[in-house]
Amino acid sequence: MARLKLAKWLYALALLAMPLSYALKDLFGLVGVTWIDPTLILGLIVFLLMGFPIKEKGPIWILAFAFVSAFLGAFLLRTSPDRAKSALYVYYVEPARLALNIIWYWISIRMLTLDKKFVLRWLAICVGWEFSVAAYLYAAFYDLVPVPDAVKLYLEVFKARQTLSWGNFEIYRMAGTFIESPPFGLFMFCSLVVFVLYLSDSERMQDKKSRTLAVLGTICAFLGTVASLSDQMLIALLILGFAILFAFAGRTGFARKILLSSVVAVLALYIASALSAKNKTESAFSGDPTGGSFSERSFHARYGFKLLLEQPASIVTGIGPGRYGDYAARTGFFPPTVTSQFTLLDWIVEYGSLGLMLIGAWLFRIGSHAFSRFGIAGAGALAALLIANMFQANWMWESWFLALAFLYASVPAPEREEQWA
Repeated sequence: MARLKLAKWLYALALLAMPLSYALKDLFGLVGVTWIDPTLILGLIVFLLMGFPIKEKGPIWILAFAFVSAFLGAFLLRTSPDRAKSALYVYYVEPARLALNIIWYWISIRMLTLDKKFVLRWLAICVGWEFSVAAYLYAAFYDLVPVPDAVKLYLEVFKARQTLSWGNFEIYRMAGTFIESPPFGLFMFCSLVVFVLYLSDSERMQDKKSRTLAVLGTICAFLGTVASLSDQMLIALLILGFAILFAFAGRTGFARKILLSSVVAVLALYIASALSAKNKTESAFSGDPTGGSFSERSFHARYGFKLLLEQPASIVTGIGPGRYGDYAARTGFFPPTVTSQFTLLDWIVEYGSLGLMLIGAWLFRIGSHAFSRFGIAGAGALAALLIANMFQANWMWESWFLALAFLYASVPAPEREEQWA
């Protein structure tokens, strides 16, 4: 029992550490340090303390295949000499990261099964402190609050990369302790999904304290998602909102048809507007795809599919997780550490068709649990989570795996749920 109590509080600490991303390397000048998110390290310790709680076995196949794909990918292309890392590190660092995130997913399912209120309580505290830090740093953009010189320099560099223009006005994007605003928005949105579904679940008894913290967490998570000013987060927010409205629109087919038509219209207009704005702000493609998020992703999409034709064997097994940069570096436009910034493309190119099917089967199982418990709202939540994580620089974020664990754990396990004293 003492071991489980220790695991419980270490898990709470891991929740609080989720916003501590590798942006801290730049903030504190940790050059040359291999960064591993503290949440993943704590998650591994909790996993060992709890006796390897593998609650959902689908990811085992994905994890095993990731290492097989990495092994086979090593024969397709050697690592770029500009990597400054050993070949063994380059081949297996992404499968290792995947293993740590899946371990985090497993222990999150177990914790949510044992004591959901405890998890929600500490997640709300985590979101609250991250939003407070983000708001403070946002105020520092406008020189409204004092910050140390190192932080001020970091913020100046950040503003040059993450500022939007609206007419003659410059709008700063909130990022908190993350390297960019999209991963900050992803963290906030994943937390928002958990809180909203928890509060909408009228079948579960919720004590006043837990509900109050969940409401406060919802407010902070919503504001953080919007303040990130990330297109994919705003689209995901629209999908989640309409899914919840659709679920509560009553059983009349007419009302739901009107709402569904509104969803399609609003999303189409928003996506068209966003793409048009990007086309206007980014220069026309002239052979060099760098310098714009839209042009770079378009290049990676074309180049990624060419790789599959170049390496026919990779159509099944992929080129290896995290290996896209070694191929993209051959063009002379990108460093070997670049990613496609397109999650679906990563799955297709780096994991191959077999890996994509394994990931799809895993997500489908999560979706079936979410739909069984929350109906259309649960299915919409999963769709929104996929959109929110579809265009990140990398797709392995602890908050995303936590939200997936919440959806999976929404259907109680057949065995009796034990509670900690």
